[in-house]
Amino acid sequence: MKECPRKLNYVEELDILNVGITGYTIIGSGPLAIRGLRSNNNIDILVNNEVWNFLREKYSPKFELLKTHFGKEATIDIGKVSINYVCEPFKNSSEVIIEGDLIEGHNYIGLVDLVAAKFNAGSAQDKEDLDILKEYLGNATMKEIYGTGNGEIVNLVDLITSKLKINTFQNRRELENIKKYVAHRKI
Repeated sequence: MKECPRKLNYVEELDILNVGITGYTIIGSGPLAIRGLRSNNNIDILVNNEVWNFLREKYSPKFELLKTHFGKEATIDIGKVSINYVCEPFKNSSEVIIEGDLIEGHNYIGLVDLVAAKFNAGSAQDKEDLDILKEYLGNATMKEIYGTGNGEIVNLVDLITSKLKINTFQNRRELENIKKYVAHRKI
């Protein structure tokens, strides 16, 4: 794995927006950059309703709103910061924001949710990022993850993406267990 500095580029542009820590989470390449896995060329954030309305009112006269989700305003680009109001696969951005990881004074999307986002987006860069995350998150046994089961070793990214392919109650519950396991490992 290529070593990079543990640094989020353009963080000062995010700080200038003054959106507070509870109304956004950094998505895209940011969670990889802060962990030294790859550098970022911009900052993508997912915001809740309150932050979206604040930024829309403050910046929309100056910056073009992109209509990218069923005709609804979904993104505002301000310098190197891309503010996302709608982000698949997340139906409830507030939940993803609350469950984020606080690192160096900024909220980052949790790694399991990041894998889900990258898997669902499916661009060439997202696939490269999944390979990076596959190596970074590594392997675990089913017993470590679920507390029961055998010593079968699985790669966490492979396990997460297999649960995402079929949206069932059981798979959603298992994804919650995987989130707890990853959080417990403090990756």
